[in-house]
Amino acid sequence: MSKIEHNGDTTAEEVKDSPKRVSFFSHVKACLGIQGILVALFFVLLWGVLAFYESALLRRIDNLSLFLYDDLYFEGMTSVPAGLLSYVGCYLIQFFHYPALGAAIYVSMLYLVYFLTRKAFVIPREYALLAMMPVFALLASNTQLGYWIFYLKLPGYYYVAVLAVVLSLLAMWAYRKLGNVWRMPFLLVWVFVGYPVMGVYALASALMMAIMGLFMALRDKNSRIFAVATFAIALMLVYFVPRYFYYYYYDTVDLDLVYYIGIPVQEWWLGAVKEADHDTESFWHSMGVFKVPFYVLLLSFLLLAASLYLRCVKALRRKYMTSLPYVALLACLLFGLRYWYNDDNFRIENKQNLAMWEGDWKAVVEYASEAERPTRQIVLNKNMAMLRVGLDKKGFFGAGDNSVLPNSPMAVKMQHVSGYDTYFYYGKMNYCYRWCMENSVEYGWRPEYLKNAVRSMIAAGEYKLAKRYIRILKHTLFHDEWAERMERLIENPQKIAEDKEFKLPLRLYSFNDVLTTDESIEEYIMSNVNAAARAEELNALMFKALTEGDAETFRHYADEHKSISVDYRNVSMMMPLVKKDKTLFFIYLDSYLRAFNYNESSTNVKLPRACREAVSLFMALDRGRTMQMSPELLKGISDYEMNFKSFHDKVKQIEKNLRGKYPDIMEQRLNAIAAEQLKQQFGDTYYYYYFFVKGIRTY
Repeated sequence: MSKIEHNGDTTAEEVKDSPKRVSFFSHVKACLGIQGILVALFFVLLWGVLAFYESALLRRIDNLSLFLYDDLYFEGMTSVPAGLLSYVGCYLIQFFHYPALGAAIYVSMLYLVYFLTRKAFVIPREYALLAMMPVFALLASNTQLGYWIFYLKLPGYYYVAVLAVVLSLLAMWAYRKLGNVWRMPFLLVWVFVGYPVMGVYALASALMMAIMGLFMALRDKNSRIFAVATFAIALMLVYFVPRYFYYYYYDTVDLDLVYYIGIPVQEWWLGAVKEADHDTESFWHSMGVFKVPFYVLLLSFLLLAASLYLRCVKALRRKYMTSLPYVALLACLLFGLRYWYNDDNFRIENKQNLAMWEGDWKAVVEYASEAERPTRQIVLNKNMAMLRVGLDKKGFFGAGDNSVLPNSPMAVKMQHVSGYDTYFYYGKMNYCYRWCMENSVEYGWRPEYLKNAVRSMIAAGEYKLAKRYIRILKHTLFHDEWAERMERLIENPQKIAEDKEFKLPLRLYSFNDVLTTDESIEEYIMSNVNAAARAEELNALMFKALTEGDAETFRHYADEHKSISVDYRNVSMMMPLVKKDKTLFFIYLDSYLRAFNYNESSTNVKLPRACREAVSLFMALDRGRTMQMSPELLKGISDYEMNFKSFHDKVKQIEKNLRGKYPDIMEQRLNAIAAEQLKQQFGDTYYYYYFFVKGIRTY
């Protein structure tokens, strides 16, 4: 048998014909080569990271992307350039509902990009790793997103660029194989057919094909005139075709944007989202960061097009050039790692959101404990979970409440991220529905908005309106079962109050939910979840009805007074504690105790742990000057008084030691050291929260 040489690698024919028994790895190496094995390992690893490490993110992306099996939806999506890509992209995003399946589809598409890149640019096996450059650029364009997933207005964004590159590579492959005479008409047809389908990607790929022709013409003098003419025609097509479609077909696209359709130009180029102030500097705070992967994608194709000519240069056949693919892979890996948005708070928020929808409230609390310095959304989610797992459990207040703003270039608002969820869980149904509607006007309907609109309207008794959104959700692939469950509840409204999804929100829905201004969700809730004010209002109405002799109205307000639940009163007392307002806390506490007929001989109510800690703290600070409490209540907090005394003594001891050792120590530094030393023993107490949790950043 004659020896077949193939760049130093044993060929598949040799392995097959060899009388020796070879290992599985040797067989794989013969078929794929070392670079092929590295590529395969990368895609397997990528699937694992997406399917498991980023599973909550994929589920969140699914909940923020709507696809409907509906003719009207198809017509709406395809009424703009690149609409068909968005339509297919939204269809594929659905499968992120099952992260392992969705990740497999996405990784397969990226592998297809790698495969077609090798075919289109005739990349030999010994340089196969160079075909990974566009793969990393496309991957980075998605993994960089972070909080952008809530603000991007391009439907199907996660797949649009990938699908466009796949189609472009197929066109480049065909273009390379065509003769000079056929390339010009092919380019003409491609731009006219491709622009409605792909938008800007059709224009970019047309220019790329023309540039490929120029590089190939450097190897063939006879085709240079054709190549230059084709390039000139391509430039004219890129300029005139979008304008042609603008004037004759698309009346919903601005002329300024016809050359950018298919990329998030409004968000990243025109600064539609205001840049925000931050506590610290971060790589992710610059708007310009998010354009880079698209520039890298263009650059990688330019380099690969140039390689069609440079591969003929003798220098590229020298031995030292064999290391070029590995250098390129290392550069791509470093770029990919840098452009992977790996923010712990963002990941925890997504995991909490998923756990809340699944009703796993213990997991919500556990996820919050993973954050070193959480966002206020994480703290609010944790506090909502504490209402379900028990206010006497540890963790409602403490060291973990010290917060930071989201790590993002735009001024992120809870209203756009999870504010509608927060409003629903605190019983603010009108506000929940209001932000679902406002967000849908700005960013289009999404499953998260639709589902919150459904459950807020069910809780408010607006069943007819809820059914409208249920009908939409029933046209989805994976949200239809949830919609059908809501539909069954509407048909049996007596079951709503005991349903696990509605039970607590309805207990908190015992006040007048009137829409006003709510610039900050947390501040609005702290000011308006007020059982004491609601009770006083109802008392006044009852008194008025009684003086007017209106017995029916009196009974109505009396029943409403009784409907102010223990949960609502508990939450009300927590709000002034968050603000560290001791005067307001004692007003709420007094209303709470009177509501449950608390007296010196009867202790038929048990205050939440944080409230008992607050009473012991505030009584100690007041030293009996203005505050007088019932002996029975004081007896109930005696254990917490002892705990606070221990806390107080340790603070004094730490302060004494530090000032003795460092007489000139600054107060801020002293407090920071004391906070760190006390965190282990007292970090979950209200005392610690009151003295050491500063600089809360709500948004």
